[in-house]
Amino acid sequence: GGGGGGGATGGGGADGGGDVVRAMPTLDVEAMHVPGKAAAGLQARVQEVASFLDTHPLADRPEELREAVAAMQEKEALIEAAQAAARELKDAKSLILREELRQMDRVLARQAAVGPDGMITAKGRVASGITAGHELVLAELVLDGALGGMSDEQLVAALSCFVTQEKP
Repeated sequence: GGGGGGGATGGGGADGGGDVVRAMPTLDVEAMHVPGKAAAGLQARVQEVASFLDTHPLADRPEELREAVAAMQEKEALIEAAQAAARELKDAKSLILREELRQMDRVLARQAAVGPDGMITAKGRVASGITAGHELVLAELVLDGALGGMSDEQLVAALSCFVTQEKP
């Protein structure tokens, strides 16, 4: 058989509707000396696709096809832009969280809840065991002995200042 140049696979009308189909040449696998069943299977698949393209509702309406392709490309560009924006937002949130973590680290260091080596101190351990508000202040009061000389009533009154009620 002859070589497959620009051979039509069916084709579209004279208005150029079959441009996509005509762009797919018919391959002569035997003339190309391609061995095996795989090449024949691929040729059959090319024919299936060409047949699908010939019978597609947009095959005879090239302008609508171009518009549909342009809309799909625009949609893909918008999806990529949205994904890029999402990545930027994630990076920005990460920077904000990193800065908040640095600020918390500074507060803990200033309050001596962590040592210069980053290890938790005794004050930090006491503060971590307190479940009321103002853990560092309470830990400092406990460790400095400020609560030691108080009567039970005074102690209850002082500690009641630290009890907070979480808002739902």
